[in-house]
Amino acid sequence: TIKQNFKMLILTSPGERVMIPNYGVGIRRFLFENFNTGAEAALKSKIIEQVSIYMPLITVNDLIVTQSETHPNSLNTIIYYSIPDLGIQDLLEFTI
Repeated sequence: TIKQNFKMLILTSPGERVMIPNYGVGIRRFLFENFNTGAEAALKSKIIEQVSIYMPLITVNDLIVTQSETHPNSLNTIIYYSIPDLGIQDLLEFTI
């Protein structure tokens, strides 16, 4: 499904996918950075860039990334997106 492919794009690290070395956001690498507004902006930019290249049918409407209050080494991610061609609006939410 589109939602599962979208999640895999976020979770895949560049170089992990055979024959497509630039595919993937690599969100895990942001776990070990000092997560501040600069890191948050870099992550959001990377997600939007990857979506525009590999899943252009998706429009990212809003993107919320926060550090988990209970687990400081975790990121809570909520991505509100739409698929205009299909008239679908949905969200992708996960903690890593």
